[in-house]
Amino acid sequence: MQAWPVGPLFRQRVMLPDPVRGFVERRDLTDRCDLLAHAVTCFHAPGGFGKTTVLAHLCQQVRERGLVAAWLTAEKDHEPDSLGSYLLLSLKEAGLTPIDHTGLDPSDPDYRLKRIIYSIEEHRADCVIAIDQADELGNEGTLLLLQRLMRHSPGNLHLALAFREIPDGLDIATTVLQDSGLVVTAEDLRFGKREIVRFFNAKLSRKELASVEDKTLGWPIALCLSRNLGDIEGDGSVEDVAANWIETRLWQGMSPDDRLLVMKAGQLATFDADLLEQAISRSALRRLKAMPSLHGLLGSVGDSAALSLHPLIRAYCRVQLLRDSPALYRRTHVAIAQALSRRNDVISAMRHAIEADDAGLAARILEDAGGIRLFLRQGRYVLLGVNRYLKPEIVANYPRVALAHCGALAISGSVDAAERIYFETHARTEGFKRDRKGGADLKLQCEELIVRGLFALCRCLDMTSPILTGLVDELRTMVDRKDIDPLARGTYWFGLCFVECMQANFEMARHCAFKAKEHTASSSQFLSMFTDLHIGSAAMAEGRADEAAQAYRRGQGVAKRNFFRDGTPSMLADVLMVELALERSQKVPDIDRVHNPSSLADNAAWFDVHAASADVALEIALRNGELIGAQRQLQRNLDFARRMNIPALGDCLVALQVSVLVETGQLESASSLWSDSRLPCEVNDCIDFPKRGWRATETIACARVRLLAARGKLIAAAQLADALVAAAESRGLLRTQTWALALSMEIEHRAGQPARAQSRLIEYLRLFAQTDYSRGLVRVRKCALPLMGALADSRTPPELRAARQRLAAILVAVNARPNDDALAFTPRQHDILLRLENSLDKEIAFRLNLTEAGVRYHVKKIFRKLNVNNRLDAVARAREAGILPPG
Repeated sequence: MQAWPVGPLFRQRVMLPDPVRGFVERRDLTDRCDLLAHAVTCFHAPGGFGKTTVLAHLCQQVRERGLVAAWLTAEKDHEPDSLGSYLLLSLKEAGLTPIDHTGLDPSDPDYRLKRIIYSIEEHRADCVIAIDQADELGNEGTLLLLQRLMRHSPGNLHLALAFREIPDGLDIATTVLQDSGLVVTAEDLRFGKREIVRFFNAKLSRKELASVEDKTLGWPIALCLSRNLGDIEGDGSVEDVAANWIETRLWQGMSPDDRLLVMKAGQLATFDADLLEQAISRSALRRLKAMPSLHGLLGSVGDSAALSLHPLIRAYCRVQLLRDSPALYRRTHVAIAQALSRRNDVISAMRHAIEADDAGLAARILEDAGGIRLFLRQGRYVLLGVNRYLKPEIVANYPRVALAHCGALAISGSVDAAERIYFETHARTEGFKRDRKGGADLKLQCEELIVRGLFALCRCLDMTSPILTGLVDELRTMVDRKDIDPLARGTYWFGLCFVECMQANFEMARHCAFKAKEHTASSSQFLSMFTDLHIGSAAMAEGRADEAAQAYRRGQGVAKRNFFRDGTPSMLADVLMVELALERSQKVPDIDRVHNPSSLADNAAWFDVHAASADVALEIALRNGELIGAQRQLQRNLDFARRMNIPALGDCLVALQVSVLVETGQLESASSLWSDSRLPCEVNDCIDFPKRGWRATETIACARVRLLAARGKLIAAAQLADALVAAAESRGLLRTQTWALALSMEIEHRAGQPARAQSRLIEYLRLFAQTDYSRGLVRVRKCALPLMGALADSRTPPELRAARQRLAAILVAVNARPNDDALAFTPRQHDILLRLENSLDKEIAFRLNLTEAGVRYHVKKIFRKLNVNNRLDAVARAREAGILPPG
């Protein structure tokens, strides 16, 4: 009979491990894994998931209840006899002295097993035997002994086993099926978000928590490394220690071929069976899933079928494969890049090509994906994504790639830099007639025209730019060529739609839009979105409000469904939809996010959107009496136009500034700004649709009318207003016509011509009944309201009486809103205003049960409404207006 091993090294195997420093109890997990609740509890997970730590903690809890919890750390040297001896020793170490039952024969092969069972039966109280690293029990005899112990154990014995993989020959399934066993997996042991916060015993910021989650995926060993090394946001120390763990523990028992497979798979952020087969080897995914060491470390990505290795393992694989075999590293990334390119995952494919140090492959991948056409098919996000990998040597040697780079720079706000590269490439390619050797000359020519059109978009169609000379004629020629692809043809039709729409040739614009959709319906949702927005813009200008709203909604729907990663180009539709709502005096949503011109430019906004955004912001600010805010916003927009070198937009914004100065009585400043900016003064120069476009013409002409009228030049103002009415009517520009009629009515009223003013009002009513556009009259409501009241039913055509009543109600409702003449404050703002002179923000906050930040927010609102910049002026202005009692 073999003697019990009792030396210190052997006794260590049966001693319960000491509690881990910084251990965080996970009550949900420990309650579920109560060792006394099941006959057998199995912890099945790869290394690093804390099986030993959790099992030891559960055993300690059993001991704290006064019960026996024996512990054994299994080793490969266990034979059946030695395993039985160790189990008896572990019981003795835990406080249960094994007994010799009468009649037991020490020479019996089952002597130790029977002795264990009899001792536990005699003990009567619940007893736990925990075996850590049970997968080390690879000997057939030891597994048979353990299986018999599970099968014949007394009712008060509870076994707990921890292993990386279930040992062959150990029947766990039957125990689970009989509802007397529990298997705890890697997913059960993984830390959730709340547990991560408690694990770090500190309040993590959202950014820090997100970093820890992304880097560790709740893997306990990775969390320990991050916490103990103080590497929350990642400085590389965790990766260094993790590499040591991988080499000493994860690779343990893994064949060289399996290690190499894991190293290759680790070069991919995500993968599936097909991708691994194309890029690495057949049956690669099946082999990875069969590796016990990777259980819990090979997880799914969101709701997709894609899988991914743990981030720390991927980081190790990327570094180690490059160190071990640079040539294999490059070949692997080339194969991955080619496989991803076949899937049209252009960004990832180019990234792997650059990892392989193969710039030529990266360039060819982008060319095969269509170059700048990638923007038309998949939007801004993808084009900017591939642009990160366009090194200077690629741009210099591949003209089509250079054009894609120009497009990416243009939509990122760097139009000047884009044009420099454009002209450099122009010189190397005989004016874009000759592609690189082995390239495609026709594709180069087609894509050059697309990029120039993109420049026109970003430059707000400044047709004086040398780069745009002849663009429209070339577009008209190219749409009739038979040798170009449908996407290019559809793009050229869209370009013509863009030009015709700006110049108020709306019938032709609709024809071009129809052609654009016809050729790009199946290839470019992005272009379809832009086409719908242009169709809506044309319908809005023509006064077909419902049709405009429908087109805007279509475009916005495409943007939200397909291009949500692009910073949401639906904001372009938002601007236009808010403008339309204001035009109809409908309730408008919160539009703070559409005011930033840089954000609009980043989403390929064109002149209409920029101008509409500035106009909308100004209108709302004026209605709310926030004149300072309106002027600041206009100045930000103007600074953007100047920085981006967009003179056409700059002229339009200056005209809006002049309108604000006129509204506030600053006539000298308005006149000086008009003169200094060299804006037109003559009627024919102000009304020039082909040169300026309909929107800029409308803005400049209306501002000029307001300036002339404010300076008392009523005849000149009336002539310009009447000319604008006639020009707008001839082109079917009903939106512009309503604005011009409203200004004409105001001028006639100020000139003491009530009959002519009422005549203009009736004309406006006819357009209102047709378009639902009230904003032009709302802007001049001070004179419109009395004129509307004086317009008796008897003098109103019967078909316009309902329109008059509805328009009168709109004017009354808008006039009741706060503005610079009729200031209105919320009760909270009034309470703050009463204390503004003699109390600090902190004192006001205490008195009104607010935060200091809340007080500051309301104070800013008060300043804007009173058109002041400090507290003393606010109090003085409020007293002048009778809002506060005299001081």
